[in-house]
Amino acid sequence: NGYEGNLYKMCFADNPYNSHKKRDYKYIPDAVAQQLDKVFYYEDVDETVKCIYWVLRLIPSRISEVLNIRIDCLKPFDGHYCLFVPTWKQNGGHREPIMRCIHIENEGMGGYLISLIHKQQKLSKRLQKYIPESKKGALFTMQSKMYRADGHIDCRNMYNVMSWANLSEKLKTICDRYNVVDSDGKIYYVTTHQFRHNGVTDRLEKGFTVEQVTDITGHHGSTMLLDAYSHLNL
Repeated sequence: NGYEGNLYKMCFADNPYNSHKKRDYKYIPDAVAQQLDKVFYYEDVDETVKCIYWVLRLIPSRISEVLNIRIDCLKPFDGHYCLFVPTWKQNGGHREPIMRCIHIENEGMGGYLISLIHKQQKLSKRLQKYIPESKKGALFTMQSKMYRADGHIDCRNMYNVMSWANLSEKLKTICDRYNVVDSDGKIYYVTTHQFRHNGVTDRLEKGFTVEQVTDITGHHGSTMLLDAYSHLNL
């Protein structure tokens, strides 16, 4: 209420932003997802990129969370494994992240993901001595390759932690190389955040409860999950 009994409209009563609007183009069509799965399972794709792909595909996450996973992220527990994934978006603004604990059975696709993470852990540990102090400890440490015009590959002193821009470019190249196409026959360029939309939608469609999905994604409520990430209308 304003002064002298005058009523004033609360300036935040209506949200002018449409961030929760459902955008169906963010859901990867099933036919495209199947093509991508075959490429990243059967083809000779860079092991670091392959590991990131399957983390995104199997555990609905933001790319910032995945790229900040630490080397010691995987712990055996009571006959299975726990994967610890950091998240900052819903931690109240604190510098230290909230750790999501994802329980994974060591069989089927869960076993395949665990084997990829173990390979990446070995690679990252081997490369730590070449990485600046500020970047040490990241799971997705990698040795970059430069393909020269004469056909030679240069890997000398090219050590870094995978970035979002680098990964996006690699995904684009893979979609081109393996002819990943949509229903119109056009090359489909997947984005990292689309996997989160698919992960949420596919689980709800298969019967997961909202509480189970929010536990996996790290959401503190169901509004964002149902309004933006679920594309059951498709």
